[in-house]
Amino acid sequence: MPLDPLLQQFMAAAAAAAPGSAPSAEPEEIKQRRAAAAAADQAVWASQGVQTPEVPISVVTVEVEGAPDVNIRVHHPRLPHVPLPAIITFFGGAFRQGSNDFDSNRWIHASRAQDADVVVIAVDYALAPEHPFPAQQHQGVAVLNWVVAHAQELGVDPARLALGGQSSGGNLAAAVAQRNALGAAHPLALQLLEVPVLDLSGGHTNLTVLGELGLPDELFEAEVASLARLYLPEGTDPRDPAVSPLFREDLTGLPRTFILAAEYDPLRGDARAYLNRLRQAGVDAAGAIMLGQDHGSGGLVGALEGARAWHRTVVGALRELHQ
Repeated sequence: MPLDPLLQQFMAAAAAAAPGSAPSAEPEEIKQRRAAAAAADQAVWASQGVQTPEVPISVVTVEVEGAPDVNIRVHHPRLPHVPLPAIITFFGGAFRQGSNDFDSNRWIHASRAQDADVVVIAVDYALAPEHPFPAQQHQGVAVLNWVVAHAQELGVDPARLALGGQSSGGNLAAAVAQRNALGAAHPLALQLLEVPVLDLSGGHTNLTVLGELGLPDELFEAEVASLARLYLPEGTDPRDPAVSPLFREDLTGLPRTFILAAEYDPLRGDARAYLNRLRQAGVDAAGAIMLGQDHGSGGLVGALEGARAWHRTVVGALRELHQ
């Protein structure tokens, strides 16, 4: 399917405003890029005229061993609290930018809580390079343990608990699910991975998509390399299964999985490869490709029917937790 014409306009505007090179580790540059990303999210969201649903929200700080304590934002679909399915979710942003305060993320979390009738627990994890791997995974595991321990007071059914995330957040969700399978083994009902980054070496990049988007291979490769460089401690192999979930040898014990990819996402090869590996390991795994969409389409629900279809697809997957 051709790339959505409206999406092309957003992509052209984003490309014109984007820096022409991959980021360095200089603190001032990182600060400027984060501010620019937040401003861009605010501007794009404001241009769409979408209202974020009002749902009950509480913020809790979870203590973490070996990493900074982490705030979680708990979105309840309704009151009074009754035991409901829940998803612990991680936002995207190349591990180095983004937050639960982005307007797009506020809408995603509140809308999914409301439309899927689930508790959405959004993790405001620490950002690289100030906090490199494995801080984010330690935080994710701590949040999972805390939610299970406090399920009753949260109004959460611990038997219907999911992990999820977008892009780099999908990486964290997959990594936390793997750590859980190897450790505490809390019963997870679902992992929901959206356009996930699962191979930090870039080895599964879809070069055909790069050509269709008119993106130079070298620029994209530099971006992937910078993602790994800023997230990983020096000397860490980006193919290490601890950081690239796609390379974990033993995938048994993982929960039912739904992976959502975008047709015009150069990283869709990560999704396909992981889906195949999960199925080979006997995991109940399914996937969907959002036709005509790219890596960031999910935040354009006010402009793109494809983004609204993305939302409906995710809500449908979450509603299965009620069965």
